[in-house]
Amino acid sequence: MLGFDYRNIEFPEKVDCQKAKPFNLSYALVVAHIKGFQKPPETSIECVNFLGQEHFKLLEYFKLAPQTDEEAKRFFKKNKFSKLKRDKLMAWRQLKSDFFYPQELLDKLRHYQTFIIKDMDKEIVKSTQRRILNIIRPSTEDLIQNIAFLNVAMSTNNQTWALNSVDKIILSTPLAPLVGHLDIVGMEKKEKELWEKIIYRSVLGFKKFYGDDPHTSFLADYLLPYLPRNEEDKWRHEFGANWSLGEIRNLYKGWTNGIRIAPLWYRQLSTRTSAVEIQAFLNTAYQEKRRDEYTWRELWLFDAFTPDSILTKQKVGKKLAEMINSDRPLQVLTALHGLENPQMAKEMALWNDKLKAPKNDVLKDIFRGFLDKGQMVHFSLYNLILLGENDPELLWWLVL
Repeated sequence: MLGFDYRNIEFPEKVDCQKAKPFNLSYALVVAHIKGFQKPPETSIECVNFLGQEHFKLLEYFKLAPQTDEEAKRFFKKNKFSKLKRDKLMAWRQLKSDFFYPQELLDKLRHYQTFIIKDMDKEIVKSTQRRILNIIRPSTEDLIQNIAFLNVAMSTNNQTWALNSVDKIILSTPLAPLVGHLDIVGMEKKEKELWEKIIYRSVLGFKKFYGDDPHTSFLADYLLPYLPRNEEDKWRHEFGANWSLGEIRNLYKGWTNGIRIAPLWYRQLSTRTSAVEIQAFLNTAYQEKRRDEYTWRELWLFDAFTPDSILTKQKVGKKLAEMINSDRPLQVLTALHGLENPQMAKEMALWNDKLKAPKNDVLKDIFRGFLDKGQMVHFSLYNLILLGENDPELLWWLVL
């Protein structure tokens, strides 16, 4: 579940309808058509009957691309959808529209960064700054928002705010971008280039703003997955995020740039050393940290780590169990990591009765909940497929 990466989704050149589940096949084909991610797979004539009319209505709706609610309603009536279904789809359309805002924020951020670089009139900068802050919704905090806060903090010379924004980014689960709808399968080239430019300018700006501070390399390391893979070595070298294992070991022993940001070093160590060293480091980190100093955003690392300390295990399990019920998507995503660890999942169930249900039922309920709010559509559908979901109506979330 937590390894989902839309960039790695591949579709076969041909599809054997008889060997694929209709729901899974529809999902793959609709996504392929929507984003032109690759050339849509060839399907045999039997697929028409195999998939059913729902699939083709989805594609017809996508090709029509209704811009207004009235156009969408006319399509549903023309295709003789029941009133109940029309009302449901219109409600989903509205939810998705309300939640989906990153393109506007990305555009404003690009203009803002350009104005700062060109030393534009202060009133123009302030006006754009106000627009950025007005778009941001604290209840749906995500990576894009924290990047926006970082840029505003730097332009207003607020070092404390800038450093706090970086800490929020580097401590968060690697899934944080999904909350802001950066889970769109196969981002369009123009959109992707815009995002990459914003990231680069943000890290470069922080380097100039904060001077020779390790947080520049910490920020660069976290943001690497959102850049072209062929840029990785150049990026690491430019921003000093190319530590050797020996350097990592020296850094993580300290407090400010070590134990305090344990999740960053956990990510580094997880692919470079033994499970024994990782366990020892995290046990040290979470014994030395006073228990009231944990932040909820760092708790994702308990997906594969069970602390030796019973008190730490109880405190973390209780907090993760509470976060499952949060109305903040990023907190729920963070808590999902705990369910990946059988020992932590067992501890969480002691504090939240709904977690005593079979794991797959718990996960289905959570991902259905995301969809009901129009959140993380592709990520939720993808995981529902893995969990055996087969309700074709859910695929409307892809095109509304």
